[in-house]
Amino acid sequence: MKIISNPFLNFIILFLTFIILNEKIYSQEESLLTAFNRYKFSNYLFQQKDYYRANNEFRQYLWYENNDTVRFKIAFGLIELGELKQSQDYLKSLFINSKLSDEAKLFFFKIKYFENDYDEFTALRKNKIYFSSIYETKINKLESCFNLQNSNMLIDSTNLFAPFSGGEYDTIRSLYFRKYYPERKDETTAGIISAIIPGAGKIYTENYSDGITSFLFTSVLGFLSYNNFKNNHDVRGWIFAALTGYFYAGNIYGSVASARIYNTDIQVRVQFDISEFLKNKNYFMPKIHGISK
Repeated sequence: MKIISNPFLNFIILFLTFIILNEKIYSQEESLLTAFNRYKFSNYLFQQKDYYRANNEFRQYLWYENNDTVRFKIAFGLIELGELKQSQDYLKSLFINSKLSDEAKLFFFKIKYFENDYDEFTALRKNKIYFSSIYETKINKLESCFNLQNSNMLIDSTNLFAPFSGGEYDTIRSLYFRKYYPERKDETTAGIISAIIPGAGKIYTENYSDGITSFLFTSVLGFLSYNNFKNNHDVRGWIFAALTGYFYAGNIYGSVASARIYNTDIQVRVQFDISEFLKNKNYFMPKIHGISK
């Protein structure tokens, strides 16, 4: 093989080699810088709860680096956006060989609660692939609340209360007895006491504003009728007497109806209070640094 001895030609070869290597190094540095900036910008959007744009940026970042925290953040954002099906796919990708495996499984159960699929929730609860032993108590708490919301049949209170303690135990116990042993208002009682004292039946059914209004209207109209008869204004007396009778009868009927509405709304109020209890407890989800608060 003949060695090139031309100094000028050697210089040109070395110069071109330097440019090519420098270009590659610069390209790699630029790629890393782009990835870093994209990740930083994505996190900023995530912290601002701009989950839609944050997820788009996070997905682009995954082309540079396979990052479990980023995948979890995408799943979290999708849950907040109501995209539950897509979120499940990202969470499942973290079930095995991930530092966020247990958190992903717990959030997966949260999604099943949001989907209101109790049968699948309980089925997955028995599946070792989906179940997290670390967060077993939290999953059990969520399952108990889910069961209390969905079951119309009387359920075993021992198992239902088991995961809870302290103030949480007191709250779930109260909700249980309110649902299965509600304090109903008797319609007949509401009608009778309103016949004796106008508005009392509505106050009995905790409809305080209507009860006070009924009492005032009926009382004032009754007084005007009496006063007009007393002063020999018979026509006006009969007009106010008719109005008094109308409001008096309406007051009795309204009190019976108020008791009926109260009893119907018992389950609605219990369901709402269970949902509020879960929201206040953030569905028993743990605080994950940099992801959830």
